[in-house]
Amino acid sequence: MNLVLYLSIAVGLVAITALGVRVVARRRRLAAEAARLQADIAAPLGRDPALTGLGIRPVAWFDWWGELTIELFGEVPSPWYRYVARRTVERELRRQRREATVIDRIRLVPTQPVRRRA
Repeated sequence: MNLVLYLSIAVGLVAITALGVRVVARRRRLAAEAARLQADIAAPLGRDPALTGLGIRPVAWFDWWGELTIELFGEVPSPWYRYVARRTVERELRRQRREATVIDRIRLVPTQPVRRRA
């Protein structure tokens, strides 16, 4: 009786360990893929002449179910720049045939008009 119990506990521990190793390997693979996608999305943002110098930064990550999410960070002077950044990211995702949720966390910081001294 004790032998069967110990054997079943050993098999259970091996199964749990194997599952843990698979989960960790999958998370590492998804993290590497997210880093690659982040670089692939940052490149068109840097090439777009309208967005040059604004410092819009994409952050890509996968959730536990393998769904891709892209978050955009930065500051822009008008809503038009937010639209251009989001459109550029969505165009790149379509080009790569990727489904993703795009979250816009770009802050709107209006520029002050320059006052001339009289």
